Amino acid sequence: MYLLNVNAIVPEDKIATVKPAHGDWVKQGFEKGWFLFAGPKSGKSGGVILVKSIAESELQEFIALDPYVIEKVAEYEVINFNVALAANGLENLKN
Repeated sequence: MYLLNVNAIVPEDKIATVKPAHGDWVKQGFEKGWFLFAGPKSGKSGGVILVKSIAESELQEFIALDPYVIEKVAEYEVINFNVALAANGLENLKN
């Protein structure tokens, strides 16, 4: 599983012009069945996305298609981790 930590690297006004296209890209991640949740961080400094276990190469290729990356307004930190414990109802996330 992956936690994507998305960090803004330009002022918010520059990100705003790319945000709709980024939103469409996020929707594609959900349509693929890869994304489990996504949302902005407090303070408009970026966001986080939880991604189910897929091949890391596929994930990296998909991240490269994000308009935030293409337009160089945000950077991704990809954290690969194994779910060892999960709350009731989320057991299917465990490895």
